Amino acid sequence: MLGIGLTLALAAWAEHSGSIRQHERFERQADVILAAVESRLDTHVALLRATVGLFSASEDVTPEEFRDFVGSLTLAERYPGVQGIGYSAWLDGPDVRAQVQRFLPADVHPWPKAEDAESVILLLEPQGRRNHAALGFDMYSEPVRREAMQRARAQRVPAATSAVTLVQELDAVRQPGFLVYLPLFDASGAFRGWIYAPFRAQDFFDNIFVGPGALEGLEVIIRDGRADGAVLWPGGTAQRPVQASGQRLSTVQELPFGGQSWHMEISAPMGLGHRLVPFGILAAGLFLTTLLSLAWHWQERLLLAAQQARMRSDLLLKEVNHRAANSLQLVASFVYLQAHAMTDQKARAALVETRARILAVARVHQRLYSDDSVEGVELKAYIETLTEGLGDVFEAGGRSLSVEATEARVDTDRAISVGVALVELVSNAAKYAYSEDAPGAIRVRLLREQQCLRLEVEDDGVGFDPATEAKGSGLGMKIVHAMVEKLDGELVIKPRSPGTQVSVIFPATV
Repeated sequence: MLGIGLTLALAAWAEHSGSIRQHERFERQADVILAAVESRLDTHVALLRATVGLFSASEDVTPEEFRDFVGSLTLAERYPGVQGIGYSAWLDGPDVRAQVQRFLPADVHPWPKAEDAESVILLLEPQGRRNHAALGFDMYSEPVRREAMQRARAQRVPAATSAVTLVQELDAVRQPGFLVYLPLFDASGAFRGWIYAPFRAQDFFDNIFVGPGALEGLEVIIRDGRADGAVLWPGGTAQRPVQASGQRLSTVQELPFGGQSWHMEISAPMGLGHRLVPFGILAAGLFLTTLLSLAWHWQERLLLAAQQARMRSDLLLKEVNHRAANSLQLVASFVYLQAHAMTDQKARAALVETRARILAVARVHQRLYSDDSVEGVELKAYIETLTEGLGDVFEAGGRSLSVEATEARVDTDRAISVGVALVELVSNAAKYAYSEDAPGAIRVRLLREQQCLRLEVEDDGVGFDPATEAKGSGLGMKIVHAMVEKLDGELVIKPRSPGTQVSVIFPATV
């Protein structure tokens, strides 16, 4: 009787604690989903603020400057779901109205009523079939958009619309969408219009909930504003709100954003795993079996906790590197804008070199969050990615850049040192190895030599004598020496006939 009583008590306790653990785990997963959506929305608002900064830095942003700026953000690859970034001008006078057609393509006119237009989309990048269809549209003529635009202007904060059908929706099956506006004022405080971003809801949420980062076993429904509102995600017909029951876990969370409130319904089936332990205890009915089952229960719990901790750690590391890469990319874009605004050629060249160094560091973080491993950087892929952008610039100036690299993985700090040294050596070869208008080849190699790696940058130019005075400021070689010292490596400069070979030799492992 004592054994049966203990078995029943332990079975009831196992049932209760298993249910509590499932509820706690489910609530943690729901919090992760909410945080992921909030983080992604904050990132997109930061892009709009950066675009406002572009207009604040220049009294007259040309379509070409706007296209270059948005292109540097690489929206399609880095920010899926956003259809583009645009500028809608406020037509408050005849002078502004006269400038509208100067920005719009020849085949585009304000619509739906040109004579009554109050705010016209003048710029929208990146250009494509969908975004071209939106040029000239008077968003102020549509009530849902007008309400968000008025709110953004009056409160000077980001303002989002409720669910709308974007004018970019040209296909038979149309996704719901939403828009986010930021007001734009000039230096005198006069209102100029709105910087805005249109979002296709299906694409935006797919990037969060679908793929390697998705949390399995969860059903998520996002509605516009209320429990019976339009379904933003997933696609297809509207679904009924989730209902709590004995067989399902469910929660409803409200996500306020830009003056709107999204209704997030999250549910998951109640697993049967926590019922196996009490059934096993009841079947065995012995005190020893009960103790063994309890020991297994705690072992499973500890293993699950360890796996969850490792998964959360990996996710956090990837998110940190993702944010670091995005921040460095924005800084590089600002340096690019500042460089093109400089009239002093030496200052412009210094800023261009600074931008290349920033991008070398940013691409390390990009490799870390896009690679399957967060414990190091694959040098071969990193060098190839790093030299792609340099190659485009040098080929335009008559230089050719080739890369030959072996596979080798190093830690993050060493990868940054290698990348910065490589950018400096290649830049020096491009600037000083050949006369200004003469074509020439630059070769980059990464070789493995026993326990060391050798990074070579070779040219066929006029040669370089390290004993002579530097042709430029000498900052580049100082940076190279600093990076070599950080790598515990050796810098070897070998004259060739013709040209120069510069090698950085460093241990393959710490």
